[in-house]
Amino acid sequence: MKTPPQAKVNKRIRSAMKNHYLLFIFIFFSATLVAQTPLRTTNPALVKLVTDDIPRFWVAFDSCKQDTVDRTAILTHLYLDKGTPGLKNFNQISINGAQKMAHSLQKYQLYYQSIRANTFKVKTLEPQIRKSLFKLKQIYPEAQFPDIYFLIGNLNSGGKSDTTGLLIGTEIMAADSNSNFENMSLPFQKVLVSFGLRSIPLIVAHELIHYQQIYLNSDLNLLGSAIKEGSADFIGELISGENTNKIPFIYGEQHQKELWLQFKKEMNGSDISNWLYDKATVDRPKDLGYYMGYKITQAYYAKNKNKKQAIYDILHITDFNLFLVQSGYGDRFN
Repeated sequence: MKTPPQAKVNKRIRSAMKNHYLLFIFIFFSATLVAQTPLRTTNPALVKLVTDDIPRFWVAFDSCKQDTVDRTAILTHLYLDKGTPGLKNFNQISINGAQKMAHSLQKYQLYYQSIRANTFKVKTLEPQIRKSLFKLKQIYPEAQFPDIYFLIGNLNSGGKSDTTGLLIGTEIMAADSNSNFENMSLPFQKVLVSFGLRSIPLIVAHELIHYQQIYLNSDLNLLGSAIKEGSADFIGELISGENTNKIPFIYGEQHQKELWLQFKKEMNGSDISNWLYDKATVDRPKDLGYYMGYKITQAYYAKNKNKKQAIYDILHITDFNLFLVQSGYGDRFN
């Protein structure tokens, strides 16, 4: 029995519709995959320095000054929801929502206002930043380079490295001697002043090293955490010319043996509160774990004649205790 002509036509239509549907699904999921895949390159010249979120923040800031009641809604609508992929990730891992940002703006409004002009100077630092990128390519040919996002946050993070790219908290790096530090502790004021705009290339270098680190054990103890941060400082200094954490470094050089003996007792434990991401006191700066990790990494690098291999090793540590032994750092205090 022959198939009627109209049935053949209907069959061809259904087949064409099915093919178009499958093509649509393929295109949709391909586009979604591309959108979700982090953009990175092996060519430092192709890295984008994204500053779009800075003017966007100041639009929201000005609106918040005019309407103090709905600050959370304003920050959500004008800043966080309209932000770059970098800002959206930074919001999740550092800002933690418009409500917390509104609280920071209320408490430190005069500080934010005083750094406004400096936040627009980020682009002038591009030559120094790119110089560091090319230097890393020179000493670590396997390097991967993501885009760099300059954001404004809650004064709680100078920088992060994640799958989106490098996320730089510009408000931390934009202070100078004329900034208004009302409502801030004296130790925190000293930290902000020690950074300044000139530290932006240094923090970019530090976060860029974090982006290269491949440590299979993500559950790090104090030793591993300190080396992770300190090695980023050390290699960051190699490519940028300066250490971004000057205050703990100066203190550490003056108290090196004392700090090592304290660190040695605690290094295999999970409590990092005395060494990393802690609060400074009048007598002791914060983040001395950065210094300890720096010195261990520096010792390892100095002992190895093949410097490119040493850089590779530092970025691919599998056993932090073995790395410490191989560095020989602790031996000098015996």
